[in-house]
This record gives sequence, C-alpha cells and structure tokens, in this order.
Amino acid sequence: MGSDMSDLMIRKLMTTFVISTLASIVLPLFSWLGNDGAIGADQVMADIFYITLVYNMYIGTVIFIYGNAVSLMIEWFRCKWFARWAWLGVLLHGLFGMGLGLLTKSWFFLLIGVLIALAYGALDWWLEARMLKGKRVAFIMLLPVVLYAVTWGVLDGKAPPEPPFSPEEAVAFATQGKGTAIQAFPDHIGTWRGTIEDYQVVRETSAEETAGNCCIVTFTETWRKGNITNSQFFAYEVDRDSMTFFKSEGANPPYASFNLKE
Repeated sequence: MGSDMSDLMIRKLMTTFVISTLASIVLPLFSWLGNDGAIGADQVMADIFYITLVYNMYIGTVIFIYGNAVSLMIEWFRCKWFARWAWLGVLLHGLFGMGLGLLTKSWFFLLIGVLIALAYGALDWWLEARMLKGKRVAFIMLLPVVLYAVTWGVLDGKAPPEPPFSPEEAVAFATQGKGTAIQAFPDHIGTWRGTIEDYQVVRETSAEETAGNCCIVTFTETWRKGNITNSQFFAYEVDRDSMTFFKSEGANPPYASFNLKE
C-alpha cells in the first residue's frame, strides 16, 4: 500500500511538472514566432526564461492544486467503478478542465483548460502503464528541456543580428553616470580646452573598438603652466551592459576638479 501511494504521488508530481512546463512554453510560443525582429539575439534566452517562469507560476499552481485534486478524485472513482476504462479517466480530466473557462466565461480559457487537462490525463495514464510494467519513466522529465532548447534555437535563428556596438554608444554609456571624475570630460568623442587656476587644460574623450563587441573608452587630461606639463588618463572596457576599469596612468592634476556638465 505504501509503495502504491508513493508511486501515485511521484506520478502526479511528474505529470504536473511536465505538463505545466510544456504549457508554459507552448502558450507564448505563437506570440514569439509572430514578433519578427521584436526580440534581439541577445534577449532571446532571457525573454524565454522569464516568460516561461511567469506562465509556469500560474499554470503550475492551478494544476498542482486544482488539477491534482480532480485527478485524485477521478483516480478513486476509476479504481472503484471503471478500472478497465482508463480512457474514460482521460476524458473526465478534459471535462473538469473546463472549470476555469466556465468560471471566467472565456472560450479561450475553456479550450486551453481542456487541452491541458487532456494532456495531463493522457500522460498520467501513460506513466501509470509504464510504472506497472516496471519500465523507466524518469526520461519524460527531459521533454520540457528539449522543447525549451528547440524553442530557443528557433527564436534565436529568427532574431535579427545584434548591430555592432559603436564607439559613440560606448562613450554615451560610460558618461551617463554622475558623481565620478568622468563627469569632467566631454560626454561625446571630442576635446575640451580651457583654463583652470592658470593651467591650460585639455580634456579628451576617445574610444576604440575591440573584439567581442566592446570598446575601450579613454579619458585623457593634459595640463600646462609655463614649463610645467603633465597628464593622466584612465580607460574603461565598455559593452552594451557593463563598464569595467581597464587601465590608468599619470598624476592627479594640481587644481580642483571642474565639472563640464554643470
């Protein structure tokens, strides 16, 4: 009895996981496929993951609570009155799958509910048959993973190629913050010249493309007063999403900082 109950719980949990995950991938799939060019290549994986996760939170909860309660009830009736008619149990799953659609008075939810419930009933029946014969069933857990990988591959192939990350974009990203020494430099590729405390100062912002869709953005400051000349620079490696310190050399200027952006 204990073994039978354990097998029953394992079967229901496996069915819940597989069906809820498959439904969470399939339902938004048509929307993804219809949005040509709407998802960039760099966003495909994150987009699929988060949307699937959100769908799974709702679908998984409904199946786990309502679906399993109904399925256990059908299981009890089937064992008591129609043990040999397993197909009838599958149809009853579909019948109870109408619940959300009837509650919301939505044909869409009714259809989706019936299809998900029928899939649940069919998979549950199939798992039961294999487990009774002592056959392996764990491999079915790979089905959502395979579908997820195929979906990602299809959408990644449809996604438009990511445009090159230009030096101008890198400079705009690097200079968008506040409260750092970078504020004193031009927020575009170019040079500022001026006088600060009798020093002739030149501040230059430059950028150079590197491999991997990155740029090295360099901020160079040179000052001169009579025969005194000195300079410093600091550089950052910048991509679309982050900025990392790369290198710096030189001395600090002998005058107070001056913010060009204010």
